Amino acid sequence: MVAGAAVLGLLAVGGVVRSWLAHGLWNSRHTTPLRAVPLTSLSGWEWYPALSPDGSQLAFSWNERGGVILRNQDIYVQLIGAGTPLRLTTDPADDESPAWSPDGHHIAFLRCLGSEQGIFTVPALGGPERKLQAIACLPAGMVAGMEDGHNLDWSGDGKLLVFPDQTSADGFSIFLLSTETLEKRRLTFPPQEHQFDWTPRFSPDGRSVAFTRAGGTTKPGLFIVPVAGGEPRRLTLGEGWTRGAPGGHAWTSDGSGIVVSGPGIWWASRDASLWKVPAKGGVLEPLGVGEGNASQPSISRRGNRLAFVQTAIDSDTWEIGISGSTSGGHSPRKIIASSRRDDGPQLSPDGNKIAFESARSASNEIWICDRDGTNALQLTFFGATSGTPRWSPDGRSIAFDSDKEGQLDIYAVGVAGGLPRRLTAEASDEVVPSWSGDGQWIYFGSNQTGGFQVWKVPVEGGPALQVTKNGGFAAFESPDGSRLYYAKFDAPGIWEVPLNGGEEQPVHDLPPTGYWGYWDIGRRGLYFVNPEAKPRSTIELFDLATRRVTRIAEMEREPQPLTSGFSVARDERAILYSQWEQDGSDIMLVEGFR
Repeated sequence: MVAGAAVLGLLAVGGVVRSWLAHGLWNSRHTTPLRAVPLTSLSGWEWYPALSPDGSQLAFSWNERGGVILRNQDIYVQLIGAGTPLRLTTDPADDESPAWSPDGHHIAFLRCLGSEQGIFTVPALGGPERKLQAIACLPAGMVAGMEDGHNLDWSGDGKLLVFPDQTSADGFSIFLLSTETLEKRRLTFPPQEHQFDWTPRFSPDGRSVAFTRAGGTTKPGLFIVPVAGGEPRRLTLGEGWTRGAPGGHAWTSDGSGIVVSGPGIWWASRDASLWKVPAKGGVLEPLGVGEGNASQPSISRRGNRLAFVQTAIDSDTWEIGISGSTSGGHSPRKIIASSRRDDGPQLSPDGNKIAFESARSASNEIWICDRDGTNALQLTFFGATSGTPRWSPDGRSIAFDSDKEGQLDIYAVGVAGGLPRRLTAEASDEVVPSWSGDGQWIYFGSNQTGGFQVWKVPVEGGPALQVTKNGGFAAFESPDGSRLYYAKFDAPGIWEVPLNGGEEQPVHDLPPTGYWGYWDIGRRGLYFVNPEAKPRSTIELFDLATRRVTRIAEMEREPQPLTSGFSVARDERAILYSQWEQDGSDIMLVEGFR
């Protein structure tokens, strides 16, 4: 997937930017073009930028090691224009979403790890932490894009903090916390078709909160709710914004507009840009900066500075021979590469071709190539986000998912040519397809009943049937066709269920949450990536008969989470896998923003 591309909130905007630039609307409204310059250039990930109220300092999270899911972020403060970052937190948990007090003396932040999940404050010049409130952090990988925006903000009068907290097993709402009494008040009540309200941001006058609402079967979007309480108002972002939630947002200092990030998502190589929309709703206006994978905007409440995150992602596909196979194995070798994402590989049944997803043509499309990576041929031209290609047993067709029509659906396309055929058309997201052994059915993950379950649909058309009841996402039939093995979207491990009826049972506790696309089933057992291995991620085999684990190889770099990047050859002589060649982010600064 970019697949499950997007379950994770992928967006599409058509020609809105081109239209603005072609008509010169940007130059007519701004006498001086905006320019972004690097504010940080540290190794790893600089995340969650927060400009101080006067714009003279920046608070941010930094993960020096790199990686997205397995990380340890801490809070830092840096004086703009001079000095080195000052580290404020050292806890092994994830410290994120820093928010300045109006006087600039303290920084509130979220800490996410086990029993220590909660809201904390720390002096901006360093000092002891104080825990204000225990909360449940948004689970990693639960809904993509949730970490594309701040989840904590401080009101301009200093009296309130706003944040999301869990209200049910699969739901989050927006809450307010009094900094004086520590009294907690619920502000939003998502309807049944939504499970998540997050990324709350106070308006400059403190009367409203803008937040993102998503989940269920309806399209996510940006909403505004009065702090005094009331029904949230959906902010119109224009017809160009066809799906997905913004990758973070920030009010302009005068409260007249909101800067949003989109349409795209950093890990999918869909270039997200910065846009401005009136607070009352209306047509999006491109800012002219942050055109390449920009997210998490922050605007100083006084002054004229804008900061945002800019990411760089490049993944390639590698092949490694399996030790002990008749081929004897071989060292890892890169076979599919470009300057963009190239992953989601799967070998054809005869082992001569590879289907993969790539962003090398601007949008994420489905491609095929020869076994050695040569003669690449583009199969889809959707101009959308398409991913998770899976070969039919006869090698004549490829199933994949795409958000071409707004929500994610399952499609099939003939390798010899022809137009892709849409197999699902629900209002929900259908993702991560795989074929039954007889080629008559396609399994996929769907959230049409709320949380994700595995379903299957006839290849020739007809109603889909639900397969799992206790959660399921990425699934493969066993080679003998007797069982279905599957990973869950929001939980670690591999599960199984008999296809002739029976209980759903856990099989193994790896891979961890977020790596549902890094395993495959063969006659020898379950092959999977273990990103928790030290000192490097490993490829391992779990023998279903003996229940023993064998290490096959070490990966040179980290696998890319929240996507599909692993395939075992049918003869089990080789494995294809994707890994990050480059990943990281910097924080950019724009002067003279208004």
